Amino acid sequence: MGAPSLVRSQWQALVELRAGHLIARTGLRGLSADDSRRFRTYPAPTISALLRYGFIREVDGAYDITDHGLRALEVLPRR
Repeated sequence: MGAPSLVRSQWQALVELRAGHLIARTGLRGLSADDSRRFRTYPAPTISALLRYGFIREVDGAYDITDHGLRALEVLPRR
């Protein structure tokens, strides 16, 4: 088994979160135009993996990056 790494969608999600965006837990339906600019969406497998490894956490119905996720961006290579 190779060294741990982030797949492209995981890396991109963490970069978006680090930039101050949030990941919508249930998609963008029902959000105002202003709110939808702050949110991004990603496939369920990407979110599941990021949650499993503690890189993101749920906050008020959205996902945000953790300190562990910030560190992962610094040290883990991207696949």
